Amino acid sequence: MGGILVFALGALVLFHITGKDLNNLPNVINDVSDSFSSGEKTYANPPEMKLEEGKDYSAKIVTSKGDITVDLFEKAAPETVNNFVFLANDNFYNDNLFHRVIKGFVIQGGDRNNKDGTGGPGYTFGDEINWDAIGLSATQKSDLKAKGYASTPGLSSVIMKSKVLAMANSGPNTNGSQFFVMLDDVPLPPSYTIFGEVVSGIDVVDQIQIGDVMESVEIKDL
Repeated sequence: MGGILVFALGALVLFHITGKDLNNLPNVINDVSDSFSSGEKTYANPPEMKLEEGKDYSAKIVTSKGDITVDLFEKAAPETVNNFVFLANDNFYNDNLFHRVIKGFVIQGGDRNNKDGTGGPGYTFGDEINWDAIGLSATQKSDLKAKGYASTPGLSSVIMKSKVLAMANSGPNTNGSQFFVMLDDVPLPPSYTIFGEVVSGIDVVDQIQIGDVMESVEIKDL
């Protein structure tokens, strides 16, 4: 793998495999949050499964730049969508900062408590990636197994591409509350759980800058 974006404190990382060392980029976790407080929220355990069978879930992410509508992939990542829905309904994402923005790559938020990419909801939960569904080779599977990852059979996982939402992590089964939106078809290792896709408001996504606010996340189900 080429570069690695490190969020410090053993926290959340994004791997970039274009051969460019992203560690050489300026630090984009600027201290924009000293005077910004949304109130700390932590939980002892991941939420119980509350998604209703047969319902199609979506979310409206209200930001200081406009609204972003997301289709949530409850069949591809049920535990992850359940976690996102739980946190959104409990107002965890209200008044969160977008703490990481790399133009042409990602925007990232969801660190309510630390606001700098090092925090989470107080718990972690497992990855949801079906290696067969995304067509991984035997070599790719072997490499991931050596790093401690495991496939999740039976899920309709999708490949990483522009507009998808995925969980940030620091290694196998370390998902929490932070998520990112891909801004382009940048290749990433298949070690991030993809749980949604932007269906409207991609122009808003493109306008997001470090320090912009995620005002709320509103869940809808059909």
